[in-house]
Amino acid sequence: MFLNADTIIGHQRIRDFLSSAAATPRHHAYLFAGPEHLGKDTVARAFVSTVYGRPIEDWRSLASHPDFALLERDEEKKNVSVEEMRRFLAHFASSSFLGGIKIGVVTGAHDLSLEAANALLKTLEEPRGNALIILLASDTARVPATVMSRCQTLRFLPVPTDELVQGLTRRSVPDADALARLAAGRPGIALALHADVEARAAYEETVCGFIDFTAAPVSSRIAAVGAMVKDASPATVTDLLDTWSGALRDMICVKTGNDARVVNGFAATRLRSRAAAYRLTDLARLSGMVRDARRLLLGNINPRLALEHVALNF
Repeated sequence: MFLNADTIIGHQRIRDFLSSAAATPRHHAYLFAGPEHLGKDTVARAFVSTVYGRPIEDWRSLASHPDFALLERDEEKKNVSVEEMRRFLAHFASSSFLGGIKIGVVTGAHDLSLEAANALLKTLEEPRGNALIILLASDTARVPATVMSRCQTLRFLPVPTDELVQGLTRRSVPDADALARLAAGRPGIALALHADVEARAAYEETVCGFIDFTAAPVSSRIAAVGAMVKDASPATVTDLLDTWSGALRDMICVKTGNDARVVNGFAATRLRSRAAAYRLTDLARLSGMVRDARRLLLGNINPRLALEHVALNF
């Protein structure tokens, strides 16, 4: 009932699998893996809703449920500590309070410290009683192999554009085609841009600002980086790099005659003009540098250093 196209856009294979798992003897640990904004959290909540038999709008609505535990990284910390993990695992030390299933959700399995990951292993392998543990990770390279090996991994991929358009249309979202292109297979992005007109305008401004940024003198680019990272969270800088990556991909598309694959159609003319200033090999190199900067940022490198390294090469 909850794992259907009315509540979730795309991921039919995963939804079918989880619908079956909710009704039959299931594995006790799942890892939902894939980039941000694909719908991992939405599908996880729909799965838990199916198991519990009632809708769950957000995890915090289950805060008072005696058989549910949630572990999220503190935004002021880089990792989930072993102490936080032990408090989470204490939830599984006893039988179900209501005589059913005990469920635990870890929303950032890629943020576990090594000690926290090691503390999780025994419970993942042999949970007590009727238990279900769901881990969500946007970067499986940062999830220890020992943790992954004890979970059934469900890999979330970008939703095909036609499916995304259909999903948005079912929700009476205007301009579904344009939003689907902007989202590049990420339903969360499409819905967020639809719900927040200011956010969409800010996104478009960021894309156009990046195009201008690439054409600016080095000194101006370095100064601009300082303004970009001032008081910005790592997540904000990561989103910025994702936008840069998308714009560079669009430049590569127009450079190779694949205009139909351009995501940021609203800036197509400016992208085409700027792409003309580069060789295809240069655009490919710059795109790789942005991806490397994003990976380094996830590894806790200084955001300003990560962006300045890219800025020096345009």
